[in-house]
Amino acid sequence: MFEKHKVFKAPEDENLEIWRYMDFTKFVSIISKKTLFFTRADQLDDKFEGSLSKHILDPSIEEKATQEQRLQLNKTRERLSSFYKSQRKEIAINCWHMNEYESAAMWKLYLKSDEGIAIQSTYRKLVDSFDNSDDYHLWVGMVNYIDYNKKHIPPDNMLYPYIFKRKSFEHEHELRAVITKNISAKDYPNQIVIGGKNLLFLPKKGVEIPVNLDVLIEKIYVSPTCEKWFEELVRSMVDKSELRKKVKKSSLADDPMF
Repeated sequence: MFEKHKVFKAPEDENLEIWRYMDFTKFVSIISKKTLFFTRADQLDDKFEGSLSKHILDPSIEEKATQEQRLQLNKTRERLSSFYKSQRKEIAINCWHMNEYESAAMWKLYLKSDEGIAIQSTYRKLVDSFDNSDDYHLWVGMVNYIDYNKKHIPPDNMLYPYIFKRKSFEHEHELRAVITKNISAKDYPNQIVIGGKNLLFLPKKGVEIPVNLDVLIEKIYVSPTCEKWFEELVRSMVDKSELRKKVKKSSLADDPMF
């Protein structure tokens, strides 16, 4: 399932720690189903997800274009815009936060209550945790943060828009796994549409992808502000799932020296 791809760049250190922050219900879903949920691109909060930037070409090249060339660029931009907007229904994404340490900001950003959980893994563990199913192509890489008004996203590969985000999201330090259906080139012309339904479109909300949790999970943390009963509940759930992983309270709950 996992494939290397020129568009998706791995961290220099493949053992770099990555984090996924979630509420209790999402954690229970992961350990009970042994899956990770990939959200369809058009269902993510960022409306720019999967979009090209303002410039099709390098801005310095566009500035020198003639009027006729600008008209052609605008026509090309319209065609690409329509294509990439539709393509978001064919792509699903699972996001992780890259950081050597826990992030207080991420705890606050992704949790709606004190009852939160963080799974800590690494890039290498993530890519090794997926099974060998041929149903999907799956790639993993770091997100690049750019100014969409000043930089361009290469249009020569349809996957490029999924490893770029606006500068406003730079605090996320995101590593993402991306999937799309695997339809062989020889079958593609005959299978893309049957009965008016595009077979490449993923379910509206997204897809659950099987993972080996023993490989994926390095540590499990409960939020720094959770009650003792919640910490014990999470430990109980982990024990029942037969995961041989430690559950720790966030180090952000430690007391200062004075």
